[in-house]
Amino acid sequence: MCRCRGQCCLCGGIKFSCFDLIQLDLGYCKVNASQLISYRLISTGNIRGTIIDVQLLVCLALHTMASKVIVVHNHPSGKLEASKSDVKITRQIKDALELIDVLLLDHLIITEDCYISMHAHGLIH
Repeated sequence: MCRCRGQCCLCGGIKFSCFDLIQLDLGYCKVNASQLISYRLISTGNIRGTIIDVQLLVCLALHTMASKVIVVHNHPSGKLEASKSDVKITRQIKDALELIDVLLLDHLIITEDCYISMHAHGLIH
């Protein structure tokens, strides 16, 4: 378990919705590598969803001088599929980050024992 004490999306088994931000910097050691700057829990909600503050995400990326980010949220229901609202908020996040020259690498949707990559499924253009 990570330092969140079971309160982040990646720890699994969470029965409420959460949304996390992974901030990365350019990797100077290896080609196409990235260095982890921080991993933050952005919001929590209930079993049906959580509110994502795009302005907060942009502010955090600016504050840490991240060059790339990955966003992660869970589906406590176990449904491993991107909803229309998942696609919409991903587009909003990507557009906002592009204004400050930060690349959205991926949006991961996780359940207790599996995940999908919105980038790998062609949902981030």
